[in-house]
Amino acid sequence: MGFSVFLGGVCYLGAWRIFNVAQDFVSASAVRLTGSNARNCRVLIMPLSLLPARVLDHELSTAMQQLTEAEEDDLTHILRNGDKFGTLSWQQNLRCVDRLLRDSDHKLSTIFIVTSKDKKAADGTLQPGSDRQFDDFKSLCDLFIKNWMRLNGVEDATIEIKRMPPVDFEEFDQVYEVFVETIENLCSDHPDNFEKNNGICVDITSGLKTVSAAAAIATLNRKVLMSYVRGEAQSLLERSENENYSVLFYDAQVSVGVPSF
Repeated sequence: MGFSVFLGGVCYLGAWRIFNVAQDFVSASAVRLTGSNARNCRVLIMPLSLLPARVLDHELSTAMQQLTEAEEDDLTHILRNGDKFGTLSWQQNLRCVDRLLRDSDHKLSTIFIVTSKDKKAADGTLQPGSDRQFDDFKSLCDLFIKNWMRLNGVEDATIEIKRMPPVDFEEFDQVYEVFVETIENLCSDHPDNFEKNNGICVDITSGLKTVSAAAAIATLNRKVLMSYVRGEAQSLLERSENENYSVLFYDAQVSVGVPSF
């Protein structure tokens, strides 16, 4: 018994020492970037939240109508102030798309959408995933992009919206894998466009906290932008004209140094 307690104490103290050394050995940082860092962005990867049925039935159709009838000033007002979108959370996705269209000088060409899959609850009922609403989101996003291009005088530019295989948004490994595989496949197929120059942006705004964490970690030590749409701009420096929100860009890194003993 005494030896077991002694051994346990040694193991505990050893683990505690390793933890303290690791703190000196490994450091993490996220550098805040400006919109100019997105000028080479060609691909956006973002999760899609599930809309409640009442929002999907009523507010989505209202938003579609507003975008269809929009002229330049109205489109700016609808998206950047958001009052006509009500509780439609997908406006955050559109805000990120809008910012990248502007900052990348129309180079954005592909948007990958990561959706959640259906799953059974503890009581046996089926909980629908956002994959069921992909077509609705694609229609909304296509309409927004079409009007954005028209109102900004951009011709012959198309943006493809791709559906990724749905995953369980509560399973970190599944979410992390779909982001990493997408990033690595893009870098492998087109290294000049993506591997060296921030050609990919991963947005972490939508979805559960698990999704945001997995998406953020997938960008670590890669030439990949991480973006977050904040609902309220904290200062005039963070907002563009007529905006009451801000899109923040980060470059997250983990570095290994020399441990101190």
